[in-house]
Amino acid sequence: MKQNYFLLSIGIVITIGIAICFLQMKKKQEDFDEHNDDINPPLRQKSHGIGGDKEALIFWNSIEDENHPINYFIIQYYKVTGDSRVIHSKLIPKKRDNSYTAIIKGLKNNVQYLFQVVGVNRKGLGALEQGNVVLTQSDIKLFK
Repeated sequence: MKQNYFLLSIGIVITIGIAICFLQMKKKQEDFDEHNDDINPPLRQKSHGIGGDKEALIFWNSIEDENHPINYFIIQYYKVTGDSRVIHSKLIPKKRDNSYTAIIKGLKNNVQYLFQVVGVNRKGLGALEQGNVVLTQSDIKLFK
């Protein structure tokens, strides 16, 4: 009999603990939603690119304001021609300066790639830019 009461009290304590955790998670979600409402997705970026020997140099200036902040960038790129469109991506962390450059290596020469830069914040992805087509060529050395 004492054992039944003991098990019952343990069950009650566990139920109360689960209810408290649920209420705390709900409160945190409400706080996040309330804080998240004051921003908008990032603005459309405009990048430029130069093709080199099995690599490309992508550069852009961050376009953002206090209502459209950016936490980081994603560079998406893929071959323009071909049957299968495999999209690659590279994550670029935010920095204090608004000028960005990224080198994408491991590309094939004499192939056109489309590069697009997109900003990301708590609201999600920003608008995807039209992008720019870059042709990689073995006779162009970007860096010595």
